[in-house]
Amino acid sequence: MFFPSLSKYLLFLLPLAMLGASTPIDSTGMNRGDGVYIHDESGQIVDYIPLDKINAREPQVNVTEPESDVSSLEKRLAFTVKCFSAKFDKGDKRIALSDLGDIMDRYGYVGKKSAFSVQYYTAIAYVCNYSTVSIACDRGTSGKVNAGLDAHCHDNVAARGDYKSGISYGRTEKGKPFCN
Repeated sequence: MFFPSLSKYLLFLLPLAMLGASTPIDSTGMNRGDGVYIHDESGQIVDYIPLDKINAREPQVNVTEPESDVSSLEKRLAFTVKCFSAKFDKGDKRIALSDLGDIMDRYGYVGKKSAFSVQYYTAIAYVCNYSTVSIACDRGTSGKVNAGLDAHCHDNVAARGDYKSGISYGRTEKGKPFCN
């Protein structure tokens, strides 16, 4: 689902989003409220789209039940899973992931050393590119990674899936660092 109200903002923000994020992002600076944050290579916020500029929506993330045998899932994972101690509301996570999916589907890639994040109440969903080249990203891959994170860590626990290519998909609690 794409939000037409975001298109004029995102077309302006795309060049800013590709500036990069090579250092951990301290989400305590994300105090402008819920919405989309664009980060530069030092982790600083270069732009922000407030939640009231995003139309009301329902979560668009495909939810899958974890497999009973997590070890078989681990063998199929193309990414490394990292679980953290922070927790958030899983409904907030679903909305944040949906909004992040809209951004990824709109652009189709994350610029070199850049990051997109979406804060929604208690949760932050993000995608980080640590590499020196642009990497394709999309809602489907994010959904698969998050299903793996849910199965490995739990559906309301901060976690990240790191690909060898340099891209990471994750989620964390509002106020916690990410892309680290």
